[in-house]
Amino acid sequence: MKKEQQAIKKIINIIASDDFLIGSTLPSERKLSELSNVSRNTVRSALHKLEAKGIIDIRPNSGCYLLCKDRNILDWLENNNIDPIKEISDFIEARYFFEPYVIFMAAKKINKNTIHLLGECLIQLSQALISMEKEAVARKDEQFRRLIYCSSNNRFLIFTMSHLIKNNQYFFDIIDLLTDIEKDGIFADYVSLLNGLKQKNAFLVKKIAEENILRMSELLVKYQNIKLTEFIQETMKM
Repeated sequence: MKKEQQAIKKIINIIASDDFLIGSTLPSERKLSELSNVSRNTVRSALHKLEAKGIIDIRPNSGCYLLCKDRNILDWLENNNIDPIKEISDFIEARYFFEPYVIFMAAKKINKNTIHLLGECLIQLSQALISMEKEAVARKDEQFRRLIYCSSNNRFLIFTMSHLIKNNQYFFDIIDLLTDIEKDGIFADYVSLLNGLKQKNAFLVKKIAEENILRMSELLVKYQNIKLTEFIQETMKM
């Protein structure tokens, strides 16, 4: 067993305890390091993996707090009955449900400074796409979307979307396989989204966000043979 998996398994066992309730603080990194017999760096990496899955919330200078005790998620994190294809399709469906409405809210509240930052981010994103730097594209996409999410001023939605967007690497794994036309289409969505936000047109940006997710879904099906959920499949036919 890899050391990181060893640390994750130990943390999961702690979380699974009947005495460990949602909202509870996890033991310190030092304590988890001792319990797992791994380094603190390994524990820190394991904690970030759990945070990315929405299981815990890492608060700087405060600690790690338990957010979810769902048994199915815990089993999945332990690699029991894991289905990576379903993971991707569930992620797409969840994003389709949440993101367009968060962007809808953001359009009504976004300010000029955020619009300016989005414009700068878009320039950097374009440069990353041209040079085909996967990690840079992923970082700029995350920055672009986080700026929008934060404009909603709803901390629960911001938190939800922050966890969802961390799984967007599924798409950027295939970005070097896209044709120039496909890449141009994806970039056009970013531009249209920014223009809609400038106009504070909430209904327009919601529609653009929905179309962007469906476009990305089609590309995942094409290049990774992903099986989409029935809901997304039906939505794409409409």
